[in-house]
Amino acid sequence: MSVWKQSCMTFAVMTASAIWAQSVFADEAVPEGARDLSGVWWTETYAPRILPMDGSDIPFTEEGRAQYE
Repeated sequence: MSVWKQSCMTFAVMTASAIWAQSVFADEAVPEGARDLSGVWWTETYAPRILPMDGSDIPFTEEGRAQYE
């Protein structure tokens, strides 16, 4: 068997194994009782700045503040 055919066969077997493993173990990755968050999400507002929950200024170091501004 040529090196090229052997490489292609190895790739095909590894790909098939990965797809099989993903399909078999996919349900085990989700913990029991986890909420389903899939779907369409819509936001009421958009703010291009990242702010803390209380609305205060971000606690930057001096170097970080210089890069942010």
